[in-house]
Amino acid sequence: MHAKAALPNKEGKKLTGKQLLNVINKEVHKDATIVTEEFIGYKILDKKERIHLTIGHSKEYVKGDIHTNIIEGFWSLFKRGIVGSYHHISTKYMQNYVNEFSFRYSNRNNPNFFDLIIKNSALV
Repeated sequence: MHAKAALPNKEGKKLTGKQLLNVINKEVHKDATIVTEEFIGYKILDKKERIHLTIGHSKEYVKGDIHTNIIEGFWSLFKRGIVGSYHHISTKYMQNYVNEFSFRYSNRNNPNFFDLIIKNSALV
């Protein structure tokens, strides 16, 4: 079974290739396949022992089973959620918003979502 995951930018800013690699090494399993678009900062992954596939959006958006639709879907929902619910946000609390929307996105198909929220609320 292959898990699919979106990895939002945990730093809340533009990252260099080296910074991206640090985040990926910390957050992504060594055997995971990493699918990115053509941003030059991702080239560092090709030099490491990582499975790295690239989609060139200037030419195509899907190459067989390879695409960046999951992370693009996440950011689309995140942006609409911010405008629709919060209207604007402070960069000071950006990570909290990313965490909330990551949780919601990761559990969007969970039939026990409400119970999970209640259970986690009791832990706060």
